[in-house]
Amino acid sequence: VVGLAVFLQDVAVLSDVDQTLDTDVYIVMRWRDPRLADATRGEGCGECPLPGGRLWIPALEPENMRSRQLFYPDRFLVNERGVVTWARRIWVKVAYPLDFREFPFDRHSWEFTLWPVVSKSDEMVFQPLEAMTGMNDRLSIQGWRVGTPRAKASIASRNPRAGMYSRLDLSLDLERRWTYYAWKLGLPLTLIVLSVRLGELHAVDVDLSPRDPHRLAGQAHDALDEVLRRVLLRGEDDDVFPLDLVKPLEDDHALPVVERGEHAPPLDLVCLRDVGLEGQREVRV
Repeated sequence: VVGLAVFLQDVAVLSDVDQTLDTDVYIVMRWRDPRLADATRGEGCGECPLPGGRLWIPALEPENMRSRQLFYPDRFLVNERGVVTWARRIWVKVAYPLDFREFPFDRHSWEFTLWPVVSKSDEMVFQPLEAMTGMNDRLSIQGWRVGTPRAKASIASRNPRAGMYSRLDLSLDLERRWTYYAWKLGLPLTLIVLSVRLGELHAVDVDLSPRDPHRLAGQAHDALDEVLRRVLLRGEDDDVFPLDLVKPLEDDHALPVVERGEHAPPLDLVCLRDVGLEGQREVRV
């Protein structure tokens, strides 16, 4: 019998896109080995170096784990009766399918499952350590309300492996805080709408002349004509148009100056040659 406890030190990120949960977690395993009993230790536990390869240690693996990272060395404690407590702190990214169709009012029950790597249920069974299972009061995750974790042990099959295995399921209730997204998304959109509306009111206050369609068309034509003139002639006011978007010639000089003579074609039909490309592209304004 192996006692298991999972303590969530932090729940950092829940990715809606990847459907993964990043957590800083303590995993505590406890079992009894009579060979390690020593009455001289008294009633407390003594910390010992991890006896790698010389002592049986339960091998566990989480389901749907994407990545992990160890923070600190494992702690290996033994008391006078030979009860071993092995604690390790790791950063894990675990995947679990969720349904986000009710955004931003969705609620989920996240499950984190631990399996033995090799041992079947007739060799090792799990017992949840409820006193050690829990989470930190202050979590760094934003936009979610996290419930108290619950641990449950059971025996089930594990496809495609044959036989029955013990498993420990940690359930975690997650509820999206819709007020967080209302401030994050609703407030910027409201400010954008207000700024556009204020700009329209300002335009009405400044320009009280009648809206002549022909005059507006002429102004638009003059503006486009000015833009094309600066592209071709590289005028002095380079800050008005982003000339760095225009490709330079191979000798890294400016575009050639086009002199508009008396019989020059109008600027409403201009041909620009893309440097390094064959053919011409016509830009009609």
